[in-house]
Amino acid sequence: TFNKLFHDRKQMVFSSDRAPKELEEFSDRMKSRFESGLIVYIDKPDLETRLKIVEAKFKNEGIEAPEDVINFIANNITDNVRSLESAVLKVIAYMSFSKKPIELKTVKDILLENSGTKSIERNGEKAPESEIIVTYTIDEIIDAVTSYYGITKDEVLNGSKQDGLIVARNLVIYIAKRITNMSFSQIGEVLNRTHSTILRAYEKTESLLRRDLILREQLKEILTLLKSKKNVA
Repeated sequence: TFNKLFHDRKQMVFSSDRAPKELEEFSDRMKSRFESGLIVYIDKPDLETRLKIVEAKFKNEGIEAPEDVINFIANNITDNVRSLESAVLKVIAYMSFSKKPIELKTVKDILLENSGTKSIERNGEKAPESEIIVTYTIDEIIDAVTSYYGITKDEVLNGSKQDGLIVARNLVIYIAKRITNMSFSQIGEVLNRTHSTILRAYEKTESLLRRDLILREQLKEILTLLKSKKNVA
């Protein structure tokens, strides 16, 4: 595909988190071709851009977030766009589960507890790094879901079509997408599923949670279990 596009003089755009010469998975020939093109380094988004990203992310979810919440997230999550989006999703997920309005104090607590950032304000001061709890991993999510439903990890991964296992697997996908920085493709690699399968499962679960009170309660209990396991660890 690359060779055909190259010989047809088509324009190609690639993005990466490292320079072409550092792409160990590619051959020297491919890296050389990448380096022959125009290389543009994209810096971290500035404050103005971060504010727009956070506001847009909330609006895309149908939420009008308070200005102080938007400012807090944009001022404290400075790593990259993915971290910003993840922070917003964590806030939205918590609020949807708890049925509480989005308020600055609660948002500070959520991000202090779940963020992998270096420092976050607490009562106007920077919280020490030792107080920041790392983001949950998908293995921890799988462990919490399987413990809750009394099933094994293999049953979640083996592709069984049993209704109970499908629900458990879909909740793993939903939670992983909501509270980690993983993409649908990355989740699919862990669960041995394609990107489109993971996306459909996520959208199906998201829709089901809006109208299924029992499933919402189960999700809330799983998140509580996940948090308790993290605290014990």
